[in-house]
Amino acid sequence: MKKKCVLNNAIQEGIFFLLLSGWLLWYSLDAYGKSYIKDWAQSPSLFPVLISSLLALFGFIILRQGLLQRNTTAEKKHAQPLQVLIILGMALGYYLALSVIKLPYMAMTISGLTFCISTFEVVTVIYLILMMLYLGVRSKAVLALVPICSSAALSIIFRTMLRVLLP
Repeated sequence: MKKKCVLNNAIQEGIFFLLLSGWLLWYSLDAYGKSYIKDWAQSPSLFPVLISSLLALFGFIILRQGLLQRNTTAEKKHAQPLQVLIILGMALGYYLALSVIKLPYMAMTISGLTFCISTFEVVTVIYLILMMLYLGVRSKAVLALVPICSSAALSIIFRTMLRVLLP
């Protein structure tokens, strides 16, 4: 009897992320080669190169975990299609909330620093809390700190460092 060679999900996901990062790296380097700006510090191709590098790193980590788990015979519970549809629906609701809801900017001054709160921060905090509750996180400290800190970090990175307008 011949034994089938079956790749587990982690190996498939690792290969997928490595291929995706390779494509993104090729695309960004091709765009850099065609652009007039040859300084990496000012090139818009730098951000996709960094993202593709991180994606490749995560792909290698997932692939390594899949190869290590290959020898174990422990069966894992697979995600049900309904759970995947619920998560996709929540992501779609997040996108729609960002594109439809327009809250006025609120400014808070704390110790001389002014923080702007917009639709992005409010909707992102609500989305992250709902997603973590759905995925089973029950620690009140985690439910409070992770959404607020991640939303604040994203806001600071995109508003002050990259100077990109958020929705």
